[in-house]
This record gives sequence, C-alpha cells and structure tokens, in this order.
Amino acid sequence: MATPSTIQLHGWDFISTQVPYVRRYRDSVVFVAMNRGDSVTVEAVDTELPDGEHTEVLSRRKFEVKDGMLYNLELGDREVMIFSRVGERVKGKTIVRAQLNSVKSQPGERIVVVGDCPELGNWDISKAYPLEYINTNTWFGEIPFNESAGKLISYKYALLREGRSPLRENLVCRRWVLASEGTVKWRDKWVSGRES
Repeated sequence: MATPSTIQLHGWDFISTQVPYVRRYRDSVVFVAMNRGDSVTVEAVDTELPDGEHTEVLSRRKFEVKDGMLYNLELGDREVMIFSRVGERVKGKTIVRAQLNSVKSQPGERIVVVGDCPELGNWDISKAYPLEYINTNTWFGEIPFNESAGKLISYKYALLREGRSPLRENLVCRRWVLASEGTVKWRDKWVSGRES
C-alpha cells in the first residue's frame, strides 16, 4: 500500500487522506473538512470563516474560530465536517442575477459588467460591477438596481487584466428593459473578438 503524501493547503499540513476545502461567494463562505482515513487531530486549519462560534452543519456541534482558524480540530474515521456562513443578501428594487459563460479567463483576471446606468458605472470601467468566479466556464453576480429599475439599460462585459488594458466584449452593447421590481436573470455568453 502506498504511503500517503503530505500536502499544505489553507495553512494545514495534512496527509492526502484529509482534505480541507473553502468556497466563497461575496461575504458567504463554506468550509469543508474531509477525513478519508483514521481519526486525526489537525493542529490548526484556516477556514476563512469570521471569528466567533460556529455550528458544524452535520453534527450540530459548536466550534470556536479565532483569526479565521480552527485549532485542534478532531476528525473521526471517515468523518466530514461542514461549516457555513451565509452573508448579507443583495438589496435593491430589482436584482439581476447575471451569469456569463464561455469566457476564457486566467487566474488573477476579473470580469465586470459596465453600462449606461449608475449601477453599472455609466460606462466608467473603474465603477463597473464585479462578477464572481464560479468555475472555468462561469462568472456570476447579483446586481442591485434602484435608480435604473424599470428603465431600458445598455451593458456589456469586460475582462480586467493586471498591467494590460481591459478587454471588452466584441459587440456594440446588450440592451435590457429592467423590471421595476423583483428578480431577473441574465444568461449571457461572452462575445469574442480578435484579441480574445
């Protein structure tokens, strides 16, 4: 049988039978610790959770997080622990759930939505609304609209790259009449140009 290898992830030196995982969306975070082997105590692990008491989802046990860390975390044989913190919901007259697919981005690059309304920066890319990276094919964001709710808006996506000028979609713009209240979803695909 092969000897498990030691890996460092989230400040945790662990053997390959123990796996920590953190997923964030805006100010929400989920931390998962999986142990695929015998019982183990992990001295310290970075959870990215806010400090304070947290309830483990499966067992309902209470744990204290200090400086984003769980200390002396005991994982039983083949045990999984899940910690979740749901952040504040986006508030606005109209909420647009913008989903962008088919964009080829690299680590460190960001996608923003820029448009002709205050919520999207009035075409000023430095004030555009940022999307969150979901996976290699998807970016997503919940955009609150107040001043522009119920109005026709124009928008497009842009890729922000460190040390280079932004790359905008290769189209004039997209147009949408926003609902005056409620939630709508944009499901868009990146429109490539020569540089994409």
